[in-house]
Formats: sequence, C-alpha cells, structure tokens
Amino acid sequence: MRGWVDAHAHWAQAFPARSDTAALEKQMVSLQHQGMSLTIQGGVDPEDWTRQLALYQMYPLWIRPVLGLHPWWVKEHTHEQCKEALAQLEKFFGDHSEVVVALGELGVDFSKNGRATEELQLFVFQQQLELASRFQKPLILHLVHGHEVALRLLLKHSERQPLRGLVHAFSGSFEVARQYVSLGLKLSIGPGISEPGRFLALKKALPQLSPADWVLESDGAGEQFFRVVQAVSGLTGRPPAEISEQTRLNLQEVGLLGA
Repeated sequence: MRGWVDAHAHWAQAFPARSDTAALEKQMVSLQHQGMSLTIQGGVDPEDWTRQLALYQMYPLWIRPVLGLHPWWVKEHTHEQCKEALAQLEKFFGDHSEVVVALGELGVDFSKNGRATEELQLFVFQQQLELASRFQKPLILHLVHGHEVALRLLLKHSERQPLRGLVHAFSGSFEVARQYVSLGLKLSIGPGISEPGRFLALKKALPQLSPADWVLESDGAGEQFFRVVQAVSGLTGRPPAEISEQTRLNLQEVGLLGA
C-alpha cells in the first residue's frame, strides 16, 4: 500500500446518512487526488458502529472500522446504559472481528466537569481494555486531563499483555509522550499542531521524538489532514514523502493496517 493514511477519522459522523453518499464520494476523491489511500476510524457509540460497518461495505479499500464507547458518550449515560452498550460492543466484535481493526475510542476525559463521572469512565475504560485483550485488537485511546490515571491502568494492563495502538490527538509533553511510547503505543498528532498558540508542549516535544513514535490524523473526514502534514514537516525538518512512508510503517507495527 502506498499513499497517506489518516490514522484517526470520523467519516460515519461526517456523513451519517445514506443520502450523504454523493458528498462523501466527492470528499473521498478529493483526498485520493492529494495522495490519501486509507482512513482508520474512531468509534463513538452503537449507532456510529453500525454506520461505520455500512461504509466499510461500500468502500472497503477506504474505511477501516474501529468500534468503541467514546468517553463523551459514557459521560452522558448511566451505569446500566453503559453495561448494555458494552454487551453490544462485545457482540459487534464477535460478529465483525475480521473487519474491525481496533477497539476505540476508549479512555477517560476529565474536561468539562468530567470528574463527576470519573468512576463510570474508569469502569468502562477497564471493561474495554479487557475486550480488546479478548479479541486481540489494538487500542485507539482518547485521554484528556487523565494521563496519570490512564498510564497507571495501561501499565498494569501491559503486565498481562503487551499493548498496541494509538494515543489519539496527543498534545502532551515529551516526558508524557515517552511513557506512552514505552508501553508500545504510538502518538497520533492532530489538527491542533497546525494552529498558532495550541499544542505548545507537543510542538516542543515533537523534534525530540523519533519518527517511529508518531502518526498523523485529521480527527474528521480528512479536511485538515494535509495542514497537519505541513506543520509536522516544518517542526521536524522531515520531507512529507518520508513522513508518509514512516507513518505507514508505524501503523503497520501496531496492527492497524492488517497482515
């Protein structure tokens, strides 16, 4: 496979209805003309999973489904609703394990009063870690204002089974980055890196990190992906062609591009 890979996208949310097909295909063709060859998704909730799988059936060379319960969804639902959704997630993986490439987004998000649901978020996070182990899937992690507790849980989990996957939209320091990398994870760098005044810690850390440590994402339907490419190229001094090749190798290493 050649071309850019968007390591974290949300096509099922950007184009939620079948009537969106024309707009979806126009966007897909535009990105393909710019050199993108594949998009790896981020899961949100059962409705999103169903739409992802439908899109995969329509565009199997473009979409790689990723199913999980997003911390934002968890924050808005009860313990019982989360348990029901976890049971659905297990069934989805049982039925579609061959085409689903990873479990996520999973993790914690303690922004916007998220601490009020900390216990529930941690419960769902740990349950999804166990599911990923059962189905031998990489992780797509969503971690906001919760690095300390997340690293503790991930380290404990890694003692039983090696970790693989991505820390989505990473914006932390070099010191935090190295902790995730030491666990076998890659850092997924999103559109914030291209915006003045944002992701300052990451902008400082990125030149110190190995190119083997990170990948690039749009966190959407590819609209901002190539702005991320240019920003990262400028910060690291590495040409886009080199970044494209290395990030594909990195995604292959953590099991997100298949055999």
